Amino acid sequence: ISVGQLYEHHPSIGMKLRRLTKSAKVVSASTKETKTDKWAEKADLNDYEVFVAGVLKALLDKGVVKADAVKGFTNGEQLLSALENVEVSTSANKVAELFKKAKKPMIIADANTVQNEALKLLADITLVTGNSSKPHRGLIVLKAKSNSQGAWDLGFRTSGEEIKQAILDEKVKGLVVIGEDIAGNNHELKEAVKNLKSGGIAGVFPEGTRSKDGKLHKGKTGAVRLALAAQCPILPIGISNTFELWPPQKKFPRLEKEAVIKIGKPITINLHEIATKEVLRSLTNNLMQKISELSGQEYVEDENK
Repeated sequence: ISVGQLYEHHPSIGMKLRRLTKSAKVVSASTKETKTDKWAEKADLNDYEVFVAGVLKALLDKGVVKADAVKGFTNGEQLLSALENVEVSTSANKVAELFKKAKKPMIIADANTVQNEALKLLADITLVTGNSSKPHRGLIVLKAKSNSQGAWDLGFRTSGEEIKQAILDEKVKGLVVIGEDIAGNNHELKEAVKNLKSGGIAGVFPEGTRSKDGKLHKGKTGAVRLALAAQCPILPIGISNTFELWPPQKKFPRLEKEAVIKIGKPITINLHEIATKEVLRSLTNNLMQKISELSGQEYVEDENK
């Protein structure tokens, strides 16, 4: 069962599903028109949560799921109570019948278009039908554009080492992460994140180089990445007159000049979206604008850097 705009957000998976139609029944359940509709059996629905609840209710009515078995799960009785007043649509009933007949039922959902409430119900279906721990069955939830920064949007707030330890302690059954660790194998960056988490301070020069013309140039996204990894605020600091004090082409400083340092208000990043490259760039540009206001320098966002 393909739930959501799967083909549009995950074309490689969509193409694999299309090939599967030669040997398996594929159902497309989407509130909007999708390419999957062209070659899969289309389910009619206007709301994901209502539709999935109807499928679960139909599975109960058909005896695929026993009420007593559901009660054995945490919050099972609350789930049964919530399903009592659910009306099963013709389409939901048909999908439940297909699920019942399937030897290896698999649900693949697009988290970008299917709300969390519906995803939880899909997980409930997988769990109560006994398909959560069997090979080639179960639920796969896909999140488009989820690199290491996108994991923040998914709720990950811990380091790779902490997740590894949780798996070893059997607190987490398993985890597949495709992306990168912000600190990676860089010992200095790992120490910087550790230091920030413990209340320390890390000094970052976002341009990554000296200005050759006295202007403030495009900043790198490292400061924002570190702040997100350590969940700490950024303190913008503007330093002016340093170019006049010691121009890069001069061997010695001009002693008659004085540098001026201005400290701004802390910037707290509360990210409620996927941290794509575009989002990180926008956050960094905002930071550089704040520094520009403090230093009095013109901010030049070089497109070739």
